[in-house]
Amino acid sequence: MKKLIILLLFIPLVSFGQDEVTVVQSKTSVSTNVENDLVLSDEKTTIKTPLTADLSNYTHLLLVKVSVALNKGNGYSYGGTTAGMDIKRQNGLAYKPIQNMLDLGMFEIVNPCEFNSKRFKKEPLYLKTIKKESYLYLYFSETNGKGDDLNTTIIIRDWKNKQIYNATHINTGLNEILAPLIDY
Repeated sequence: MKKLIILLLFIPLVSFGQDEVTVVQSKTSVSTNVENDLVLSDEKTTIKTPLTADLSNYTHLLLVKVSVALNKGNGYSYGGTTAGMDIKRQNGLAYKPIQNMLDLGMFEIVNPCEFNSKRFKKEPLYLKTIKKESYLYLYFSETNGKGDDLNTTIIIRDWKNKQIYNATHINTGLNEILAPLIDY
């Protein structure tokens, strides 16, 4: 009996497989990368020179200059014909999307990267030197605007270098910008 009493006195002091867990809180801060919301102005179109010419008199549309704003992560950075990109990349990012959209219309589209790539490399605006009465000349430029806005200017000239259409667009889709050439 004495041994049992001694044993019962020591049991509360001995722990049988119960580990005590101590949690120490760290005072380091954890930051997460949260993307900012886009801040866009309302869509707006300003036509400076309305299209009054009869487009059925023209057969070809030459893409003289196409420069686009390229999306790179947190917004747009300027790219296109004046950014010094190689011809294949310029064609894929700038000229080809415009050409593909304009192929829906009735014009024969002349892409300078594909028409004469050697001459395009030396003289990017060489198409404006090719003059025929049945040709139209397209100048297309996208640039960054205020905040996350995308400003687009489109100019169409005839063979005498006279502007027959000039418009600026803010946050407008490519199909709406090129609609005067496709949907007339």
